Amino acid sequence: MPNLEQYVNFNPEKDIPELDGKVIFITG
Repeated sequence: MPNLEQYVNFNPEKDIPELDGKVIFITG
């Protein structure tokens, strides 16, 4: 999911607050 990484880098907890937990996993 290359698009997800860019999307998360753009708005981690703005458009996808539920993904906040998963974002931390991807970003570190």
